[in-house]
Amino acid sequence: MMIETGRFGRTEIDPESILTFTEGLLGFEELHRFAIILSNNTEPIQWLQAVDDPMVSLPIINPFLIKPDYELDVDDAELGSIGNPASEDVLVVSVTVIPEDIRQMTVNLSAPILINLKNRRARQIIMEYNQPNSIRYPAFAGLVSYYQELEKAETEDQK
Repeated sequence: MMIETGRFGRTEIDPESILTFTEGLLGFEELHRFAIILSNNTEPIQWLQAVDDPMVSLPIINPFLIKPDYELDVDDAELGSIGNPASEDVLVVSVTVIPEDIRQMTVNLSAPILINLKNRRARQIIMEYNQPNSIRYPAFAGLVSYYQELEKAETEDQK
């Protein structure tokens, strides 16, 4: 299935991979269908692309890459809204903000997105995350650590 995107142009996605957000996302409550677009140029940052609005593309990242001790506070109703998946069937991502100066990049730890990998239902939840700057948690240092670990692993593989 081909979709139009403002960031990537015409992009092919597998219709089976479309995520359904019954309640939409914060600020985009009217949009319910999204696809995750991977880009080698921005990995580990991926893109949550609205299927029905080419101009809505949100950068997302695994919050555990940025803050390894990150803890989720999810209740049964929130998990029920995406089909009560087993923990291994849940993908957790967080929306990032990438300003012109990437060193000022932040990640929203208070409103993670839960994705049921089995049925492709997703929901953004709002947590009372008692950490300073949890809505705009500094992400650059975590991203640098990710790249350093990746480089270290590649160097060890070459030995």
